[in-house]
Amino acid sequence: MDARHKWRWIGRSVRGTSHVRAGTPCQDACRIDRVGEGPDGAVLVLVCADGAGSAPLSQEGSLRAVRSVVASAANFVLHGGRVSDLDDAALAGWFEVAAWQIQEAAEAEARPVGDYACTLLCAVIDGAAAAYAQLGDGAIVAGCGDDIHPVFWPQQGEYANTTFFITSPRHLERVQTRTGAEVPERVALMSDGLQNLALRMADRSAHPGFFSPLFVDLLRQPAGEAESLREPLYDFLDSPRVNERTDDDKSLLLAIREMQAPVIDVAEADAASEDETLA
Repeated sequence: MDARHKWRWIGRSVRGTSHVRAGTPCQDACRIDRVGEGPDGAVLVLVCADGAGSAPLSQEGSLRAVRSVVASAANFVLHGGRVSDLDDAALAGWFEVAAWQIQEAAEAEARPVGDYACTLLCAVIDGAAAAYAQLGDGAIVAGCGDDIHPVFWPQQGEYANTTFFITSPRHLERVQTRTGAEVPERVALMSDGLQNLALRMADRSAHPGFFSPLFVDLLRQPAGEAESLREPLYDFLDSPRVNERTDDDKSLLLAIREMQAPVIDVAEADAASEDETLA
């Protein structure tokens, strides 16, 4: 990645209070990784999955789905892939691979594939372009400064409190993709446990008051994964003010790039200025 684009990132999943009361595990999974150096620099991949509450092994489905997309991204980069070359079909294909791997696991364990049902969201970014994909609810938010907005709107099913899962072949046709997008300055992924706090439903926008303090804290960290924010982020997601608004599992992934001015050679700059004067 261009030395002028220094990324900082952090992500956590936290068990919801309803899961704590029921003694059930956190069914979310998330991961942020730099998966190698491509022709346009290092590739940052952010992935989030939210297991269906009614599916007994959805936490395993979420974890397998996240790992699969990260592996697909790494394989893409290993073979010289540029994010600007990703098309919608190829990116949606990563979700199909994840679904196929979950199907294989279900067959090996003699379980219905629906036991592993989960949503899936991802963002893939290098120095020249960004690409996004989503199936189900939750949200991806991206942009520059406070001008951040949802890339897609959370998908709702036919009935209230329903959505789409990668374990359903007919749902895979609903994968939303956006490729060839501009490289954002800020990007966030979240599971649906946070969408009512982080999104404004009335105008389908991102809530700047939710994101701005988080990005400000992240920008203060050294480049790379912000390890010192792992516990503060967990504490925020498990705080009374958040738990009063949602009892669901919560995943939040944040990444921000610091735009630095290029280093200017003073002698070259003076020479260029003299040339302009002479012209």
